[in-house]
Amino acid sequence: MKINLIRTGGFIPVTKKAEQEVDWSEEEVQSLIDAIKTGEGTGQARDKTGYHISYNAEFFPIEWEKIPVKYITTFEELKDKLAIVKK
Repeated sequence: MKINLIRTGGFIPVTKKAEQEVDWSEEEVQSLIDAIKTGEGTGQARDKTGYHISYNAEFFPIEWEKIPVKYITTFEELKDKLAIVKK
């Protein structure tokens, strides 16, 4: 299965995206999403950067600090791969 990390916002608003194949069960992914999702959008704060993951065509805003240790390496790799999405 593929996991997508999307970063939006910033001082100069830019959307970046990275994708990686992972060997996680659907239960693991759902548990991960439940642990890290914020339950709200990125808000209207000026220059705010937000991270989202997409899974099954849904986007979930996440809190980076809540990522469980088991998954942090994958998310760091995704963060390193972020590339600008051209419109």
